[in-house]
Amino acid sequence: MPPSEKVVRVASIEREPYAGQQLPDRGMVNELITAAYAQVGVRAEIEFYPMARARVLLETGQVDAIAPIRILQQSSERASSGEFDNLATQYRYSSVLPGAQQVLLKKKSTVLDVQTLSLPGAQPVRLSALRGTLSIPSELKKLNVVPVFVAEEFQQLGMLALDRVDLALMDKYTAADLMVTQRPDLIGQLDFLPISEQTNGYHLAFNPSLSYSEQALAWFEQGLDLLAESNQLRGILNKHGFFQRQLADGNKTEIVIGAVDIYLAEQMQQLTDEFEAAHPHIKLTWRVMEENILRTRLMSDLAVDDGQFDVIMVGDYEAQTWAKNHWLVPIDIDTNTPEFADVLPVVRDNLLKDNEIVALPLQSETSITFYRKDIFAALGLTMPDNPSYADIQRLAAQIIDRDGQRYAVGFRAKPGWGQNMAFFTTLVHSFGGKWFDDDYHPLLNTAPWLDALEYYIQMLQRYGPPDPENYGWRENLDLFVAGKLVMVVDATSAASRLFDPAEYSHPERIGYVSHPTQRTHIGSRWYWGWNLAIPTSSRNKPYAQQLAAWLGSADVNKRLLAKNPTPIGARYSSYELNFGVAQDYAQFVLKQLENDLPHAGRPAPTVGMQYVPIPEFPAIGQQVGLLIASAVRGDISADEALKRAQRQVEKIMLDAGYFERTK
Repeated sequence: MPPSEKVVRVASIEREPYAGQQLPDRGMVNELITAAYAQVGVRAEIEFYPMARARVLLETGQVDAIAPIRILQQSSERASSGEFDNLATQYRYSSVLPGAQQVLLKKKSTVLDVQTLSLPGAQPVRLSALRGTLSIPSELKKLNVVPVFVAEEFQQLGMLALDRVDLALMDKYTAADLMVTQRPDLIGQLDFLPISEQTNGYHLAFNPSLSYSEQALAWFEQGLDLLAESNQLRGILNKHGFFQRQLADGNKTEIVIGAVDIYLAEQMQQLTDEFEAAHPHIKLTWRVMEENILRTRLMSDLAVDDGQFDVIMVGDYEAQTWAKNHWLVPIDIDTNTPEFADVLPVVRDNLLKDNEIVALPLQSETSITFYRKDIFAALGLTMPDNPSYADIQRLAAQIIDRDGQRYAVGFRAKPGWGQNMAFFTTLVHSFGGKWFDDDYHPLLNTAPWLDALEYYIQMLQRYGPPDPENYGWRENLDLFVAGKLVMVVDATSAASRLFDPAEYSHPERIGYVSHPTQRTHIGSRWYWGWNLAIPTSSRNKPYAQQLAAWLGSADVNKRLLAKNPTPIGARYSSYELNFGVAQDYAQFVLKQLENDLPHAGRPAPTVGMQYVPIPEFPAIGQQVGLLIASAVRGDISADEALKRAQRQVEKIMLDAGYFERTK
């Protein structure tokens, strides 16, 4: 490093949802640390380590700080038990990092007075807490509490589920995310009770014996103050989905919209002033997040009945699954009208439940193959109208990279059930596989899954960009537009960038054909739509109905799409616009959507193309997606990845009660 450069070395610990190698920007905490130090001209070098290794590095001066960490302290009454590490005096700590929030969890079936937190008959309340917790909040010490200390938060959920404890003292977001990703069977089964005293937040920890520590701590505190003053702190928290409702503005009711970071959401935000002018008693607040973060936050909001959102953007998976679980409020509109008949059949069928509409459509998409016509022409290649995956492999081998800066093919490979697993599920279907048998026993250890995964790994490693597990739809599209990626299999909604003159000036270079197939065409491409819905956790349902009905109306939808005509509509009328250079593409997309029957030939439980409509699927998709990414990275073999995936999915389905354990 240059002699004048100021650097602070930080050992980061995996603490999802706050810090993690698979999280955007490696998590909110690490983005916050980087931004805070940057405010004062210091560069933060952050690497991940296990907790024990991070402590050794800090104690030996090989790093300057570790994070995120709680202040752990040996209590006098438990000093002899070794229950706590005596770290409070060993380290110096920063101010508490924003985001974390302690709550109490209880099973809904547990008979407990929530006002006094007491059990019938004055029985002692069994309270689980993390081993090393600084202190039990004072409001709980007054009660007849028997603490039960555990090593991991996941154990606390398990003990609650098995009635081994009555209450659990946990971080709200950690508990909610664990429910979403590992214990979806507990969603809707627990009550989350607020507590006033917050005693166990996260910090940066510094070693006071190191001469540099005092300065490194002072820099961080100064940078954190500057972030707060400039409102950048709130921006970082909102980006990662950590926020609280603002205080009411006079007589106005705040309606919070949880939206995904797509073009149409940007356009909808521009209508805020128009809606507020017509409804002066309502204030709209938009919370726009990356797709994976939005899904997790919406699910966690439902898991804890937190009421953070009033109107939400959901995909077809959520619309179908959440409606079955009564997590969505039906939209109060008449479905027997020409306006609703205008909705494409494939869209309409996915949004109706018991003749009630559970969400209003905004946009729709299917998946196809994009290719660079100019590069194909230069290489003398021809793309079939209906390519097979064998064709894609053959073409990839012929796309010669002369300068080391061009890659043949891009598939979604970033972990996530809406990222790598959206594409990979269609690949498995195309190779003749499926997720479950008719009794919901997983089939991930079958030959079609292994064939699909070996093909996927080979294509990405031989013909894709380096470190393909870092590439989702957005990153692949960036390379494609730049001419560094020649073929991409992805969503038709990419047109919002490919045919937008402000984004890309050479639409004539874009070719498009059907999604590849292999052994079968059934389930070989996906259908997806983004829709507006109202969660049952909303505290402002009547006003939310007004907003959803207006934003989801045919008139507003057509106005939004007309600002930059793009063939992403969910209604017939939205394909009547003048799409300019994308006119032929628009008709191609409409034909694909008219012929797109997600349920055809896919009997339950494998309804859908890139997902299974059960509440457990986000957890399943996330866990399997991480294993698939590990196999792509070369950390484990394809066979081992699927064996582990089979075991994990079996456990999730067993815990959820789909079948009983076999002896």
